[in-house]
Amino acid sequence: IFRANSDGSSEVNVTNNSTWAGWKSQFFDLPYSGASFVYSAGGTSNDNRQIIKYDIAEATETILFSTTTGSVKTPVISPDGNTIAYFTGCSSSTCKNLVFINSSGQSLRITMNSSYYPSICAGAWSPDSDKFAVMERMNIVIYTMSSKEKKTILTADSSNIYLVTDWSADGSRLAGVKLVLSGQSGFGNAILFNPDGTGLTQLTNYTSADTVVSRALFAR
Repeated sequence: IFRANSDGSSEVNVTNNSTWAGWKSQFFDLPYSGASFVYSAGGTSNDNRQIIKYDIAEATETILFSTTTGSVKTPVISPDGNTIAYFTGCSSSTCKNLVFINSSGQSLRITMNSSYYPSICAGAWSPDSDKFAVMERMNIVIYTMSSKEKKTILTADSSNIYLVTDWSADGSRLAGVKLVLSGQSGFGNAILFNPDGTGLTQLTNYTSADTVVSRALFAR
């Protein structure tokens, strides 16, 4: 993993792996503050065993979670840098559990025996760092950290699946993708919707098979 300034200058090699066994995965996330970032590490791309936080100013790594069995995937750090969501019990495409920890590695909440798809979409934090939106069992749900509530805001059906990929800076809108499935193929379009699931607006109009918008992001 490398870090650099936005103009590409001051490139620094953060990890120094020379063997496959020490390989660090592509799953990493940088919060708005830019003070640190998190990533999963160890094993192979489908079998990471650690969640690691890297402090940019101090150039130090802290292992927040480590396991000798199973796998972890796709950490997503909150905008304030204080909470990290990640997935455990992962296969190549799905994960069974969603875990929330604080920046010291202390467990805050675990959702067990569900179905998540972080390889498709890892989820998105609200700008106040209190809510996490994610695709769970093909539906879009929001977890609220302060109240410990969980609410389904968009429900999939036999032909439509919704992904959530970003949260606007003012907290008023979510961006995502609506996948329309047809047999073994399908297509996807960018969408916007409110945090309560209302006001769904489709932004693109692809209709041909295998044409898919993979992510929709807000400019900042």
